[in-house]
Amino acid sequence: MNIEIRLVEQYEEGALKALLDESFEREWPQGEWEWLSHQCPLGENLTYVAEDEECGELAASYSLLPMLVRYDGERLWASLANRASVREGWRRQGLFVRMGEHVLGLEERYGRQLTLGVPNMKALPGHMKVGWKIVDMLWLLEKRRCQAHPFHSAPVEKFGPEFDGFCAENDERFAFIVCKDSAWANWRYVDRPGVEYRRYACMNEGHMQGYVVLKDYDGDGLRKTHIIDMQAANADALNDLLDAAESQAAGRDVLNLWGMPGNPYEDALRERGFMDSGEKSVLIAHRNYGTLREWPRSGAKWFCFGDADVY
Repeated sequence: MNIEIRLVEQYEEGALKALLDESFEREWPQGEWEWLSHQCPLGENLTYVAEDEECGELAASYSLLPMLVRYDGERLWASLANRASVREGWRRQGLFVRMGEHVLGLEERYGRQLTLGVPNMKALPGHMKVGWKIVDMLWLLEKRRCQAHPFHSAPVEKFGPEFDGFCAENDERFAFIVCKDSAWANWRYVDRPGVEYRRYACMNEGHMQGYVVLKDYDGDGLRKTHIIDMQAANADALNDLLDAAESQAAGRDVLNLWGMPGNPYEDALRERGFMDSGEKSVLIAHRNYGTLREWPRSGAKWFCFGDADVY
């Protein structure tokens, strides 16, 4: 097996898409492919491929999507590992580990000290061989039989400068959070093709006090509403945003969201009847270069980069 690992060429995107369709057993609509691959305002979803030069086939892929995070009081560039796959016929030959070592070893070129990921359990052992560490647990909280409530939060057509000001101030209270602005939020929650999100903002005299992003979907025989993203500056804003979320989920089976240790909203969520669903995952991190401090063990933490069905 003579493998070359390199950035994908534009003319190869059709072959890359076929590889991923096969590996993940799903079809990527062309509009969503373009949106995730090339339209993120933070930069390209940098995609590497492994070509078997003996037959010319693409045997594996590995993508890194740029992100900004607040990490232990410091704002820094990072990346999110996504679309990592090895084609059947090239598996169990060390190619997944080789790909990870190669692409993460190049992240210094882009000034990205940290890479994050939320792998499926099948892929986790391969990541660990590359030097990834499990840094936190993620768990799914849910509430059933939600009722509609009066609320004051207003629908958001597009995020604007008030979102930027809110996030810049809100991020300061976190030991770890993914940093966002209106350009990113509009790309992620407004412009994604073929998917409808509902967005609400809690405002006070023209100043944003919080926001929530929701998506309805069906799975496991249940009609679900998922809180994709949420932040609130205070308890009043949080309760109003949750009233909006529960009102959208009224008549459906489940309202849920992912949380983690250090989630500043957990107590309020549990007081409103949210409970552990039993579904869990892990957040992993790879320190790519430099002297980045260890993962923060105290303080408020929140990991959200949008719903995971595109990664």
